[in-house]
Amino acid sequence: MEALLSQVINKIESVKDEYIAASHAISQKPELGRKEFFASGRLMDLLDKEGFNVKKDIAGYETAFTAEKGGKGNGPTLAFLAEYDALPEIGHACGHNIIGTLSALAAVGLSEVLGETGGRVLVYGTPAEEGGDGGCAKAAFVEHGFFNGVDAALMIHPCDRNLPNMPCLAVKSYSFEFFGKTAHASACPEMGINALDAMVMLFNGVALMRQQMAPDLRVHGIITNGGLAPNIIPDYTRAKFLVRGKTKALAEELLARVIKIAEGAATATGCTFKAEKFCNDFDDMIVTPSFDRLFTESAAQFGFAFDDVPNAIYGSTDAGNVSQIIPLIHPLVKTVPNPCALHTAEFAEGCVSPYADEALVNGAKALAAAALRLMTDAGLLNGIKSEHKSLII
Repeated sequence: MEALLSQVINKIESVKDEYIAASHAISQKPELGRKEFFASGRLMDLLDKEGFNVKKDIAGYETAFTAEKGGKGNGPTLAFLAEYDALPEIGHACGHNIIGTLSALAAVGLSEVLGETGGRVLVYGTPAEEGGDGGCAKAAFVEHGFFNGVDAALMIHPCDRNLPNMPCLAVKSYSFEFFGKTAHASACPEMGINALDAMVMLFNGVALMRQQMAPDLRVHGIITNGGLAPNIIPDYTRAKFLVRGKTKALAEELLARVIKIAEGAATATGCTFKAEKFCNDFDDMIVTPSFDRLFTESAAQFGFAFDDVPNAIYGSTDAGNVSQIIPLIHPLVKTVPNPCALHTAEFAEGCVSPYADEALVNGAKALAAAALRLMTDAGLLNGIKSEHKSLII
C-alpha cells in the first residue's frame, strides 16, 4: 500500500503545475452553466494526454464529458466528479475552477497504479452545478444511468474551513408567471389587470410564510420580468424561486404551499398564473459516515485538520442526486486563509491564490489516497456500500 501511494503522490507532483495553470486559466475565463466550452476542453485535453478515453457531449449537455482509464483485472470502479461552471457577474466565486482540476488531478494520480490494483477510474465532467434553465448535469447523469456499476464517487468542494461533509437541502426550481391586462396607469387604470400586483402579493405571502417555516426549509426568489414601463399596467410578470427542504418530500410539501400562495395572489388580482419547473431537482445529500472517516484519515497525511463540529452550511448541489444511489464523499476543504463567504468576489479571487494552489494539490493527494484504499481493500469498500444502502430511505 505504501509503495502504491508513493507512486500516486509522485505522479501528482510531476504534473501539478499543469493543473494549477488550468485552474487559473478557467478562473480567468469564467463560463456559465452549459457554456463551459473552454473549461471542459482544458480538462479533457489534460485527461486525454494521460491516456484516458475521453468522450464529450454527454446526457444532453454539450460541455459534459466522461473520461475512463482501466487497469488489468477486475476491481472497483470509482468516479471523480468535476464541476467547472461559474456564477453570473462574480465568476468562480464557488471555486469550481478548483473542483474540476482537483478531481482530474486525483484521477490521474490514481490511474498511475491501475496496473497493480485493477479496476477503473472515471472522471465525469458535469456542467451547470449552479442550476438554471436547462438543469444540472449530475442529475441527468443519474437519470441516464452513468452511475450504474460505479462503486463510489469522490469530489472536494472549496470553502473557508475544513469540514468532512456538506449536508444539503433538496431543491425544487420553479418559475411563476402572472398574466393580466395592460392599460394606461394614470388615464384608465381601472381597465387593467395588474400582473405586478400579483407578483408582489406572491413575494409578500412567501415572506409571511417564513415566520412558520422550520429552520431546515428555505424559499427565495427573484423577479425576472416586472413590467415594461411605469406608465403601463403590467400584463405579464415572471419570477424564479428555489424551494428547499431537508428531504425531497419536505421540499415538495413547501413547494405546494408556495403554489397555493401564487394561486391566491392570482385570484385576488384577477390574474391567471402558471407555475412550472425550470431546472431538474436537486436531491438532499446522503452522508455515509464511514466514507467520511476514510477521507479525513487520508487527508490528515497531507496537512488537513477537520473541524469536529456539526456542519451548519446548508447549500444544495446536484451531487446529492448521486449520493442517493451510490456512496459519495463531498468534503469542504479550506482554499482561502481567512473567513470568507462563498459566492462572493473575494472568494473567487482567493481561489487562485498560492494558498488555494497548495490546497488544490494536497486535496488531490488526499482524494487519491482515499480512493486507493477503496481500490485495495474490498472489505472497506463493501462496508461503506453496505452502510450507504442502510441510509437510503
